[in-house]
Amino acid sequence: MKKNKPAPMPPERLVTIAKYVADSGMTDPAVRGKIRDGHWIEGRHYFRRGRRIRLLPSACDEWYQTGKKR
Repeated sequence: MKKNKPAPMPPERLVTIAKYVADSGMTDPAVRGKIRDGHWIEGRHYFRRGRRIRLLPSACDEWYQTGKKR
């Protein structure tokens, strides 16, 4: 089976979920729910390396401001 290549890392600094929660005011379960439910898309809103998740704050904030469902 062919492995998918990981999405290229964006030039903007990625942050941990804890840092995003502290800066944005969202709760940890809310952030993890957006990822779990597919509202935030891997490679666009967040990046995963092994079990570690890093968020792209500008993309997550844009999703919130535009009210997109997916």
